[in-house]
Amino acid sequence: MLKADKRWRSIGASVAGSSHQAHGRDCEDAHAYRLLAGDMLVAAVADGAGSAVQAKAGAASAVQVALEVVQGWLVGEISGQTTDWSALFNTILGRVREILQSQAAGEDLAMRDFATTLLVAIITPTEVIAMQLGDGAIVTHDLHGDFQTLTKPYHGEFLNETAFVTSDDYLMRTQVAVQASDAVDGLALLTDGLQMLALNMNDNRAHAPFFGPLLRFASNPAASEDELNFRLAAFLDTERLNNATDDDKTLVLAVRL
Repeated sequence: MLKADKRWRSIGASVAGSSHQAHGRDCEDAHAYRLLAGDMLVAAVADGAGSAVQAKAGAASAVQVALEVVQGWLVGEISGQTTDWSALFNTILGRVREILQSQAAGEDLAMRDFATTLLVAIITPTEVIAMQLGDGAIVTHDLHGDFQTLTKPYHGEFLNETAFVTSDDYLMRTQVAVQASDAVDGLALLTDGLQMLALNMNDNRAHAPFFGPLLRFASNPAASEDELNFRLAAFLDTERLNNATDDDKTLVLAVRL
């Protein structure tokens, strides 16, 4: 069991892939996280579609809206009640679509021009909830040293084909998974730029040599969150990682201190 005085720390970074850098394009991934009262945490990552002209804006809106909806739901609407997590994810996605439709209308664009994936993780005192639409993954680590991949990348007929919040069939592509949180001491959310490095794509297992050092790095009590965020971004932009993947890369880590 985790000690009662333990608390969560989160760090995260999104960096442009080498292909984007070569063509002068910004990073079209986004991430956000927030500690909530009652030792709860919410984090989100999103990957704007490469074919969408407002991919960056779509991803940024998606993660911010997700945090706002989750905070309102947990703190205000269902205090003390059993949560229907699938209903919450549907609420999040519906609100994101409303915002993206409004942004699209304001710029005389179609909502698909803001296409993005969305992954959301929530940690409560009793549960870890993973919600996903599209590719990328959410992984937990426990006190026994085991990693568990709660969600898996969604692919269509082709490896680089996935689902987006703006897709007509988005509700059919959602994943929601729940794990008890009493033994969980680490969490990771990542976009598809890292999934070939972080997961065994044959069976979706998390690659421990990838996640282990990163969670230990995030657990350094002597380092500030700002310092860790800076160093994480630098790591994601190293030549070794850019040689392995030229896509945008986002990673959010949460650890118990």
